[in-house]
Amino acid sequence: MQVGSSHAEWFGDESIARRQSSMVESVLSAVLLAAILVASWFLTDRFARWMYRRCEKCGTLNAKRRLQCRNCSHPFAGSSP
Repeated sequence: MQVGSSHAEWFGDESIARRQSSMVESVLSAVLLAAILVASWFLTDRFARWMYRRCEKCGTLNAKRRLQCRNCSHPFAGSSP
């Protein structure tokens, strides 16, 4: 800042810096939000694959403990009574 510059110039520079800082914080918040959404999607997908199996015939999700599909009664491979 130059000697003899007006207060308006000084406050204008501070306002620009404040806006840039606010913009950086907004971008970081958006990145954090995206990271949280991707992580929750990944964990939910892993949990579903661990808890359920998909019927090869009709595509219905079934609990792994089931011996046959709850929708079409198709037996699951590798399941014994």
